[in-house]
Amino acid sequence: MHLCLLPPEILLHIFSLQKNGQLLCSRATLASLARTCRILKEPALDTLWKAISGFEPLIACLPEHVTTTDIEGKLTLKRPLSNEEYRLLGRYTERIRYFEVYNSDFRNIDVWIVQAFIFAPSPMPLLPNLRCLRWMDDNERFFPLLHTLLGPTITWLDLAVAPRTPSFAKSALLASVGACCPSIRELHCEYCCDSEESADAICEALCGMRELFHLRIGVFNTQILLRLASISSLKYLGLDLRMYNVDHTHSHSPPMFPSQLEQVVINTPSLSVLTHCLRNIQFLSCRSVNLLIDFSVILYDPTDIPELIISLSQCLPPTLENGLGR
Repeated sequence: MHLCLLPPEILLHIFSLQKNGQLLCSRATLASLARTCRILKEPALDTLWKAISGFEPLIACLPEHVTTTDIEGKLTLKRPLSNEEYRLLGRYTERIRYFEVYNSDFRNIDVWIVQAFIFAPSPMPLLPNLRCLRWMDDNERFFPLLHTLLGPTITWLDLAVAPRTPSFAKSALLASVGACCPSIRELHCEYCCDSEESADAICEALCGMRELFHLRIGVFNTQILLRLASISSLKYLGLDLRMYNVDHTHSHSPPMFPSQLEQVVINTPSLSVLTHCLRNIQFLSCRSVNLLIDFSVILYDPTDIPELIISLSQCLPPTLENGLGR
């Protein structure tokens, strides 16, 4: 091998080359490179484990005599993991920067594996260097496992907690994100609270995220919008109004969103709800606002269009550096 290729940074760059969003080196190739020699091992493993989907790759790291398959065909454990086995797992999981979980990922593993990951020794967090987490499963049985993955290194979090099924567990989970992930910059959670009290706890947590600049969340009244408007770091705000309650939206002081807010995206089930919401918020100090509304999926009566236009003119500044979206 040429001397110019020996620095790990050069190898890591080569192994990370992509085309159309896909690594040029397949995962099988990276695994083979990691077994070739010690010079290639670390950069190849770092690239191989940088982005992982599901828990099965983690289970595959464990010794064969520890894992087995139950009568239902699910992966399980023969016994609890030892500290040495957790350390072995950590040699690989410490390399993970992006981790995603879908509900299908729980179909092939049983509860013992979930519990083993939950009860990993505290000095050895399961994913200690995780940056981005996408959790696309709203089954509350697995929330304790999700909570163990939340940590101070996370800057991007996408939670699929269904907006149509609010619950105390989901409210408690979202309220804990600020303390668990103090450096979070981007949060996606199209979710509505189960009560006013839960909304207060969640808004307090969101307002404590000093680095949060991108937020997508469900809202059900103007009071929540008022609290969100106090997050001065926001530049992007996505609002899901599918649970918006027009009977609990009275506010004497419509929320005024901060001047650095650049883009607003609203997801709404009807034009009347959208119009009602716009009457209760103001973006008058914003230098740039992109309001993206897909009328192809919104229920509306053509006679509601004039009211929408009036609401837009009242909540947006008279001059914008950027025009409106669709």
